[in-house]
Amino acid sequence: MLIERIDLNLYSAKSAINNQQSEIPLTPLAIIFLTIFVNLVGFGIIIPLLPFYAQTFGASPIAIGLLFASFSLSQLAASPILGGLSDR
Repeated sequence: MLIERIDLNLYSAKSAINNQQSEIPLTPLAIIFLTIFVNLVGFGIIIPLLPFYAQTFGASPIAIGLLFASFSLSQLAASPILGGLSDR
Protein backbone atom coordinates (compact mmCIF):
# COMPACT_ATOMS: atom_id res chain seq x y z
CA MET A 1 0.00 0.00 0.00
CA LEU A 2 2.82 2.41 0.84
CA ILE A 3 4.65 1.59 -2.40
CA GLU A 4 1.51 2.30 -4.43
CA ARG A 5 1.11 5.65 -2.69
CA ILE A 6 4.74 6.60 -3.45
CA ASP A 7 4.29 5.58 -7.09
CA LEU A 8 1.14 7.69 -7.38
CA ASN A 9 2.90 10.68 -5.84
CA LEU A 10 5.83 10.33 -8.24
CA TYR A 11 3.45 10.00 -11.18
CA SER A 12 1.51 13.11 -10.21
CA ALA A 13 4.76 15.05 -9.69
CA LYS A 14 6.00 14.01 -13.14
CA SER A 15 2.73 14.98 -14.79
CA ALA A 16 2.80 18.36 -13.04
CA ILE A 17 6.32 18.99 -14.33
CA ASN A 18 5.31 17.94 -17.86
CA ASN A 19 2.28 20.25 -17.75
CA GLN A 20 4.47 23.18 -16.73
CA GLN A 21 6.96 22.46 -19.51
CA SER A 22 4.28 22.17 -22.19
CA GLU A 23 3.01 25.68 -21.39
CA ILE A 24 6.27 27.28 -22.51
CA PRO A 25 5.82 28.67 -26.04
CA LEU A 26 8.38 27.42 -28.53
CA THR A 27 7.94 30.24 -31.04
CA PRO A 28 10.56 32.65 -29.60
CA LEU A 29 13.03 29.81 -29.23
CA ALA A 30 12.43 28.73 -32.81
CA ILE A 31 13.04 32.29 -34.06
CA ILE A 32 16.28 32.50 -32.10
CA PHE A 33 17.49 29.16 -33.49
CA LEU A 34 16.53 30.22 -37.02
CA THR A 35 18.49 33.45 -36.64
CA ILE A 36 21.56 31.64 -35.35
CA PHE A 37 21.27 29.01 -38.09
CA VAL A 38 21.10 31.63 -40.86
CA ASN A 39 24.06 33.46 -39.34
CA LEU A 40 26.16 30.30 -39.10
CA VAL A 41 25.28 29.23 -42.64
CA GLY A 42 26.25 32.67 -43.90
CA PHE A 43 29.58 32.83 -42.17
CA GLY A 44 30.38 29.14 -42.40
CA ILE A 45 29.49 28.32 -46.00
CA ILE A 46 28.61 31.38 -48.06
CA ILE A 47 31.26 33.86 -46.96
CA PRO A 48 34.32 31.61 -47.54
CA LEU A 49 33.09 30.54 -50.99
CA LEU A 50 31.70 33.89 -52.16
CA PRO A 51 34.93 35.32 -53.66
CA PHE A 52 35.55 32.19 -55.74
CA TYR A 53 31.94 32.07 -56.87
CA ALA A 54 31.96 35.76 -57.79
CA GLN A 55 35.21 35.39 -59.75
CA THR A 56 33.63 32.72 -61.94
CA PHE A 57 31.15 35.40 -63.05
CA GLY A 58 33.95 37.89 -63.66
CA ALA A 59 33.29 40.09 -60.63
CA SER A 60 35.92 42.66 -59.74
CA PRO A 61 37.47 42.84 -56.27
CA ILE A 62 35.33 45.91 -55.55
CA ALA A 63 32.15 43.99 -56.42
CA ILE A 64 33.23 41.14 -54.14
CA GLY A 65 33.83 43.66 -51.34
CA LEU A 66 30.38 45.13 -51.92
CA LEU A 67 28.88 41.65 -51.68
CA PHE A 68 30.53 41.18 -48.28
CA ALA A 69 29.37 44.62 -47.18
CA SER A 70 25.79 44.00 -48.31
CA PHE A 71 25.69 40.73 -46.36
CA SER A 72 26.86 42.48 -43.19
CA LEU A 73 24.47 45.41 -43.67
CA SER A 74 21.58 43.00 -44.19
CA GLN A 75 22.42 41.29 -40.92
CA LEU A 76 22.62 44.66 -39.20
CA ALA A 77 19.17 45.60 -40.50
CA ALA A 78 17.55 42.22 -39.79
CA SER A 79 18.95 41.65 -36.28
CA PRO A 80 16.72 44.19 -34.46
CA ILE A 81 13.63 42.98 -36.32
CA LEU A 82 14.28 39.34 -35.56
CA GLY A 83 15.28 40.25 -32.01
CA GLY A 84 11.94 42.01 -31.53
CA LEU A 85 10.12 38.96 -32.85
CA SER A 86 12.01 36.67 -30.49
CA ASP A 87 11.20 38.87 -27.47
CA ARG A 88 7.44 38.51 -27.93
